[in-house]
Amino acid sequence: MKVDLMTRPVRKGDVLGIEGGEYIVSLGEELYALSPAAFYIWRMCNGRSINELIDSASQELGIPREELEDLFVNVISRLAEFGLVEFKSD
Repeated sequence: MKVDLMTRPVRKGDVLGIEGGEYIVSLGEELYALSPAAFYIWRMCNGRSINELIDSASQELGIPREELEDLFVNVISRLAEFGLVEFKSD
């Protein structure tokens, strides 16, 4: 699926903890180490559109949304490749 700003990701997996500055997430038998930025984005994935997630992060972090758009789309695309998010359909 092509990810765009209207895509609505929902996170999958469980947080196990932090190791070496990375967040460990389990999905079935697999373990994934997420950077703090990827973990922040993954935690936000609750079925709202990527556009809404960017707006929230921009407000919370004080970073212009234009600077966050590519990051969010790229990270969510990678998370989807590993099955750590699925996409909610309307």
